[in-house]
Amino acid sequence: MRGARVITWECVERLRWLDPPLLPLHAIRAQSTCNSPISRRTTTKKPHVKSAEEGSTFRFKRVSVPSRDGDNATSEKPVSQKKLEAISKAEVRFGETQGIWGSAKALRRFYTNFNKHEPTARRILAELHSASEDGARQVARRGFRDFLMHRRRAARETGSAAYFGDDWLEGNSPSRDDNAELDHWAWILSANPDTAIERFISDDRPKPIFLLLMLVGRDQVIREPQIFVSLLQYIFKHHLDIPPTSQDQRSFQLTWMHFVVLLNRLASNCLESWPKLLPSVSRLAVVFIERMPAKLEGSQAHAQAMRSEVFNHALRIFAKPPAINPLDDMEFNWEAQKIMLVLSSRLQPSLYVTRDGYRSIRRVLAALPKSVQEKEVSQRASKTWPPYRRDWDGRDERRRPEDNLSRVVRAGVLQREAGYARDPVDRALDILGGSGTGMSPSIQTRALLPVVWTEEKANLNIFTEWSARIIATRNAREAWREFNEPPQSGLKPNAIIYAEMFQKLFAREVHDASVVPGDGKEVFPVYDGNLSPFEIARITPPEPKDLYQMMLLSGLRPTGSCLGVLLKNSETKEEALRYLQDSPFKAVAPMLREGSFDRPDCATLLPELPLSILYAWIRMLCRTHARQPGHATGAASNVSKHIEEAVRLASAYHKHNPVVSETDRVPSYLILDALANDKVLYSSHGPHYNISGTLSVFMKVWQQLVRLKGVDEKLFEQLCKIARKSLRLTTFKDTETGQVHMGGEWADDRLLKSREHQFLQVYIWLKETFDMLNAPVREFSVAGDDPLTTAHKITAAHVYHYMRALGVIGDWREMVRLMHWIYDAWDQDGLLRAARNPGDVGYNHITRTFSYFASVGQRVVDPETFLALQERLEELKIMKGCRWVWPEETDDELDIEVDVAVAKQWWAVKELLDSENDPTVGDLRRQVREIMKGSGEAKNGSKDAS
Repeated sequence: MRGARVITWECVERLRWLDPPLLPLHAIRAQSTCNSPISRRTTTKKPHVKSAEEGSTFRFKRVSVPSRDGDNATSEKPVSQKKLEAISKAEVRFGETQGIWGSAKALRRFYTNFNKHEPTARRILAELHSASEDGARQVARRGFRDFLMHRRRAARETGSAAYFGDDWLEGNSPSRDDNAELDHWAWILSANPDTAIERFISDDRPKPIFLLLMLVGRDQVIREPQIFVSLLQYIFKHHLDIPPTSQDQRSFQLTWMHFVVLLNRLASNCLESWPKLLPSVSRLAVVFIERMPAKLEGSQAHAQAMRSEVFNHALRIFAKPPAINPLDDMEFNWEAQKIMLVLSSRLQPSLYVTRDGYRSIRRVLAALPKSVQEKEVSQRASKTWPPYRRDWDGRDERRRPEDNLSRVVRAGVLQREAGYARDPVDRALDILGGSGTGMSPSIQTRALLPVVWTEEKANLNIFTEWSARIIATRNAREAWREFNEPPQSGLKPNAIIYAEMFQKLFAREVHDASVVPGDGKEVFPVYDGNLSPFEIARITPPEPKDLYQMMLLSGLRPTGSCLGVLLKNSETKEEALRYLQDSPFKAVAPMLREGSFDRPDCATLLPELPLSILYAWIRMLCRTHARQPGHATGAASNVSKHIEEAVRLASAYHKHNPVVSETDRVPSYLILDALANDKVLYSSHGPHYNISGTLSVFMKVWQQLVRLKGVDEKLFEQLCKIARKSLRLTTFKDTETGQVHMGGEWADDRLLKSREHQFLQVYIWLKETFDMLNAPVREFSVAGDDPLTTAHKITAAHVYHYMRALGVIGDWREMVRLMHWIYDAWDQDGLLRAARNPGDVGYNHITRTFSYFASVGQRVVDPETFLALQERLEELKIMKGCRWVWPEETDDELDIEVDVAVAKQWWAVKELLDSENDPTVGDLRRQVREIMKGSGEAKNGSKDAS
């Protein structure tokens, strides 16, 4: 059949070898061919698949079926019209015959309808729970039944699947007249997300699928990771691990549509709070695919196609970037995808990988840190452009061209061998991976794939390729060269291309020789070589302001990512307002200029502002906030109060966007970052109140975010920084001679007591937060032997900041406990994985942590404990092969003396904390734990935040 694509059957197995150490392509081919029971010569007898996104034609043996676009192909065994209608409507149950052609549309229709009507069902159940009279309860029950019946009739009329209470209506679950079940569902949904899940899994009574989907909706913030894992175990027990003879099999069983939507929501919750638990969700997908029937209506090909559809959906879901640290946490996405690839190679025959499946794998690989071999290839790139690889020695000369390919490019080779031609998106991924065969070399860059268009806008993906070429450069001069060489002759740059060019112009220049190009957004010094001054002037890019004028003259206006880059890099608020006036959002400019968000038009104008523009504006406000006031005393009216304005803007935006406020953390992160680093707020009461007011505002925003969204690693790091900064700035001040001395002249006793209370509160938060982040969680496992792990990724940088905060607080016992925690982490695979080898990112932070502890510990820790810590490290080296070393040189003596003196100044606070019977400490601990559970109110530690 003409147009069908041939699947290379060993491709899926070969994808498993994309982890380092990398193997040559011929070795991968040989090994995978030997392991595969089906050789490449016999693949023509297997199903032939073309990308579903291109209008695929599936060939199962000698049967052809219509592609997604409706084109009919001749076949010797036509499919009946009745079966095609059932398939297109996606009304077939899990265990019945169901092909996958048209499934993407059916899934999209189901997901859209469910999202549209889910709030209505939630509202009716909430009214049922809150009804105090029997009459009102009966009205709510009848309203919910009518809602389900209306949804079912509408689904039948429109040809879409209802799946919103079908089981309950058909009598497969509770009786239709059983009002107690409706009351029970309303009771479950009436609580906060964590309590609702606990109620849901508290008994084994049958519950409809839509109730489960509501519990893990995008607007539901699950705070406790152990509750989330318990929900995974419940899903496995009641929906997947069902004996064939079970009477309740159909009522509990998930359709493939249900499962894909459920998988998407479970993964979204993980990526929002605990990316480390994403492999557990992947194991759930493995169980579902494994337990799908091996044959559908006697056809193994139909079952294989259905399995492959769910498999590729899972690959796409696990390619979504995490919310907090998209690049740093992408390793867990790769672990989740590897679990799926292992499943595919274990099944016989292997599952098909579609074009989107390959792209999902490559998107994750492009965001991973470089392997050792990839770093060597990047270091051997020439300083000229294009960056051809140079041979340093005889080993390099013996290397073949394919040995220099990155994992991203190798996965692209497998994709083309599977029959998928390279398009602009694939070329963009090749460019980010260092360029593939037959392409001009580029710099392998760790980055997320730029925007990708689909369907009728797919032709715009040529700009995705162009933007990737600009990203994969080392400095602005190389980026300017790619900017002026479009992929197609005569193609003009759009706002996205200008955004990437502005990004290069604004990037910070790095001079550290150990930094490998492409590891970050920093740019490297330009290489002039033997170029003449005239040639250098010709190829030098323009200044940002000149490039902006060039963009305006070409007829483009700043919008989207381009406007975001310009706003967050603006030097002043006035400059940012000029950019905003030239954009489609100029109606918001007067309100942002005044900084007043209680205007009548605020409710209509603010929701129209995209989140990316809001983030860029808040980032600009935090960056342009003046660090020191013009006058030390008085109202300081001449001092910019941009951070206070950012707080008001974020509050107003969330007030008028309640859906966004459920999950949006970025504005708070930006404000907390500014306050935790070098920004200080200014009090009208005088300079003595500046630090106290800064800490009060920080803790108010911090506690509010914890109460709504829970604790994460980023919040912990910010808390460590503000604790150290506040104690040092409060206790010491610089004089004209450059000396540092104790600042014991307090404004009054009230301020001193207020600061003691603040620091006591911060100290309690520090210890409670670290213990919560380090709390063990039982990871989901099908075998039943659930291993212990932690839901949060505590890195060496977090440990370093925590150690320095403890040093300035003066908690020597906690510092010793933290050292033992670091030693214990060497034996645990899930802790400090990126800090074990000298070349790892976190190894330097561990070295600095040891150096700081050695400097402080020799002054305050008793000699026996100090010596025992050194001996344990030597024992780890001998017994476990530990590569950490005890420092021979200590940190800066003056800095250490300052920390020790600060700790002694606030020793009364430390003694108060150690007192278990003090009512103040007990009240603060209870308040902290209530806020962590989401039930307490965030309170200021001081009343002088003005």
